[in-house]
Amino acid sequence: MKVIINLGRGNLEDGCSNITVQLIGIRDRCLRQINGSLPPAPKLAELFHQWRTGYLASYQKQAMRINLLQSEGMKYSEADFLKVCQEINRKINRWLTTKDFASVERILRTELNKSQPIQIIINTADLTLQQLPWHLWNFVSDYPQAEIAFSAMDWYKTEASIVTRSKVRVLSILGDSQGIDLMQDLESLKILPQTELVVLNEPSLGQLNVAI
Repeated sequence: MKVIINLGRGNLEDGCSNITVQLIGIRDRCLRQINGSLPPAPKLAELFHQWRTGYLASYQKQAMRINLLQSEGMKYSEADFLKVCQEINRKINRWLTTKDFASVERILRTELNKSQPIQIIINTADLTLQQLPWHLWNFVSDYPQAEIAFSAMDWYKTEASIVTRSKVRVLSILGDSQGIDLMQDLESLKILPQTELVVLNEPSLGQLNVAI
């Protein structure tokens, strides 16, 4: 089962006034469509920036961490970062339980079975909404077989080809590495047994589509 959440051209500062949620079943058949909206959440946008900076800093060596945070005018402590993590969890769920979206979630809980695999696709043109930690949404936590993916607003359908592989294929996508040490993570992926590692360094959308 797929759940496609189309946030349109909305963002955290202005809200998402025209949300369409579709339940997609077998053979990509739309079983139900629900409409909703989300209000502006500028404080969540500000908190997300703090969380993202702290998250990146937490994985850096001390010298790189100091350099990263100084560029943002911030200081880092594990205690403060933990508080930010707890607060962003609360604010995300508070935002997603506002009246005009809570009704959407109630319908989803009625229609979906917790034991079935569910792919939740967030369709948005806004980079911050793409980077938001959607896995913290209580709905996702309550559905253990749910996974989250993201889709661009503009796309076209291509015919899928079936490829049989003897090894599990692992796709590693590297973004902007400024201030981030990615090599340690990459080396960890290289030693995974029975896997075929494919690494894309700052790929274009076309390159990403081909690799997937």
